[in-house]
Amino acid sequence: MKRDFRNIAKLVKDKRILVGVTQEKLSQLLNYGNAQFVSNIERGICSIPCKRVKDLAVILQCSNQEIIDAMALDYSQYLTRVNGSQNQNIKMTHTQSYPNAF
Repeated sequence: MKRDFRNIAKLVKDKRILVGVTQEKLSQLLNYGNAQFVSNIERGICSIPCKRVKDLAVILQCSNQEIIDAMALDYSQYLTRVNGSQNQNIKMTHTQSYPNAF
């Protein structure tokens, strides 16, 4: 199952626009080569590396916790999707293997 990073994507884009920084400038401030890195984050393709949370918070004028919360929510939603489908598969497997157990 593919991960999606929509919460951190929205936070970064909204905050970046609010503080008036371009994708190119944000990439430079975070020491990345070009705007593609920020573009990928804002499209939900990838998340922020943990080592960049503090720098990003300073640039976007928000708290570390706000960024961490968005990242944690993305991860939590992913785990819920993955474990929900796995739990169904596990129950089916146990039911098939041990029909009298459930």
